Amino acid sequence: MAGVITHWDRIPQLPFELSVLPQRLFRFLRLPVVSYAIPALIAVGILRYEKGKRDFLSSVRESFIGKSLRVLEKLQPSHGGFLEAAPLTAFVSMCMSGAGFREHAVTQKAAQFLIKTVRPDGAWPIDTDLSCWVTSLSIKALGEDLEDKTFFIERIKRNAFAFRHPFTGAKEGGWGWSDLPGSVPDADDTSGALVALHVLTGGTYSEEVGKGVEWLLALQNEDGGMPTFCKGWGKLPFDRSSPDISAHSLLAFELWLDALPKELRVKCRRSIRRLLGWMWKIQSSDGSWTPLWFGDQDAKDECSPVYGTAMAVEYLSTSRNPLARKLAENGLRYLLASQNEDGGWGGAPKVASKITLTARALSALASYPESDLKSMERGFDYLYGMYQSGLLFRPEPIGLYFARLWYSEELYNHTFVLNALKKLKQRIK
Repeated sequence: MAGVITHWDRIPQLPFELSVLPQRLFRFLRLPVVSYAIPALIAVGILRYEKGKRDFLSSVRESFIGKSLRVLEKLQPSHGGFLEAAPLTAFVSMCMSGAGFREHAVTQKAAQFLIKTVRPDGAWPIDTDLSCWVTSLSIKALGEDLEDKTFFIERIKRNAFAFRHPFTGAKEGGWGWSDLPGSVPDADDTSGALVALHVLTGGTYSEEVGKGVEWLLALQNEDGGMPTFCKGWGKLPFDRSSPDISAHSLLAFELWLDALPKELRVKCRRSIRRLLGWMWKIQSSDGSWTPLWFGDQDAKDECSPVYGTAMAVEYLSTSRNPLARKLAENGLRYLLASQNEDGGWGGAPKVASKITLTARALSALASYPESDLKSMERGFDYLYGMYQSGLLFRPEPIGLYFARLWYSEELYNHTFVLNALKKLKQRIK
């Protein structure tokens, strides 16, 4: 659209017409698009059609443009932002403009969202906010020290989706990362909300808990692992199973297991066996797991097996299941071998230490009863050194979105470090 691309033949012709089909059919058709990117499928597909050559099918394809745009209108949140994300919203509006739909309602609402969410310095965040996610992290880190538990219980319950989501087709019961209109339910935030509710209520069962557990059970992939947004549609990366998300789901299941109705409890036990089987199958020979949505910019491949392994070890260490304990033990060996000379951890062995990753590794070590106290002391000394130098709460890029977009979150340092300190305190009592 800036004139850089003069020939559109090498740009894939995405089948925007298929957006009019029920979403449940997409998975069976093995369509080359992730569930939550249907707005991009429509916008890019129509743009590519308008820029391409006409053939004998053009009149048929032309007849689907209006229908596809009506689908796009239904998918757009009330405030105009797709997924609460500036990149996707801007991309859709840009393609719509390039295809000749600059004045269309979708384009105008998307532009208004971008105008309203620009920061004072002229930049945009990748997501508008992560309020539900960091609330769950904060509750896990603070635990019994929270005063107004009733407020948080009601707030979390209210944020559960009470309808089938138009983006992913997911049924009601899950939680998203934010309470804003563009959020969608996902496994990590649903697990986080369930764990937070257990902390706040002391394990008192509620309808919201039951629906959340059922939502996770329905999401589980055929391979036994847990994806992010919906069941995998093939080999696309963003709906594949992820080890840290799978371990988080397992923690949520086990915390609530005894309080669940009998039939749901049976389903959970079956799901736990499948989750552990998948975790065993994909654990690397060195004991590590590589996460899907978190990385380290300093690592050669930008991956962060330290994060994935630390999260898995922390969640698995609370399990009474012998296989879970064995998996945690293997992961613990990797974490001990990955500690840097300064006492901290980077995303991988011999990668520069980070506050966030050190805090996550410390939480994992403190969660496992037989872990090495000297390693924990060295890790704590690293964090204390950062505190003394005034750098403890400096945000670090750790989150990794599709298309290699990196982000930092101010509360990660606070919640990760608090969680580690809480677990260390419990360990040394």
